[in-house]
Amino acid sequence: MIAIKGAGGGRVLVVTTSVTLGVDPVEVWPLLTNSRMDRAPRCPVFAVGTPRPVACALPDGVGGVGAQRECRATQGVVRQRITRWEPAEVLEFRMEQTDLAFARWVAGIDERFQLAPADGRTRLTRTTTVAMQGAFPALTAVAMSVGLKAVHRHVFGSWRRQCQNLSPMAGQPGSLANFRTA
Repeated sequence: MIAIKGAGGGRVLVVTTSVTLGVDPVEVWPLLTNSRMDRAPRCPVFAVGTPRPVACALPDGVGGVGAQRECRATQGVVRQRITRWEPAEVLEFRMEQTDLAFARWVAGIDERFQLAPADGRTRLTRTTTVAMQGAFPALTAVAMSVGLKAVHRHVFGSWRRQCQNLSPMAGQPGSLANFRTA
């Protein structure tokens, strides 16, 4: 789902993507705080400048409210502060600093990962909320929504492949073969 809210210069972009992964939430949780994206994306959006995620980690090695989270992309880094930490259930964080080109159009980014158990699997939902700034915020939000949706799908695709290696049913019909993002 993609929504652009607000009027005038106070536009807020909300991008939500969900996926079902073939392992329990306890096994998915570590991917949110320490993972590498395993392949180059096929989506053409990355070829025209959308920053491609490479890895995310906790620089201090320890998570919790107030801890830092850092995500590296091909063009730079996003530094975040964790605002909610409920292992295997909810992770929320706020962007504190970035050197990526989109920074001049963004007043702030809040992220939320919600994990829900689903018969031995995990329903993972990622919601990115972006406060827009600068000239033409509605137009900028439309362009950013395309890039963010591609980022969500790329990350979830990488995590899906990593979860396949964890799953005792990996490769069996129905385990992860029905992977979809909304």
